[in-house]
Amino acid sequence: MAAGARGADGRWLQRLIAMGLSLGIGKRELMEDYYLDEIGAVAEAWNALRRPPAEDAEEAVTPEAFFGGEGERL
Repeated sequence: MAAGARGADGRWLQRLIAMGLSLGIGKRELMEDYYLDEIGAVAEAWNALRRPPAEDAEEAVTPEAFFGGEGERL
């Protein structure tokens, strides 16, 4: 493995534990209750939740949803 490659410094486990702790997953829970492929999926979901929405994002809303179903009654 190249010197600059991920995990080449031998600290991949410490980085994995630190990532788990930042997600609220304790070291013991991370090591005993999660499979390695689950950790990646959890991290991706966490990143999606924490990612700020795009500034130009627009949400299409139907008039019924905007006005509360049946609209305004006079």
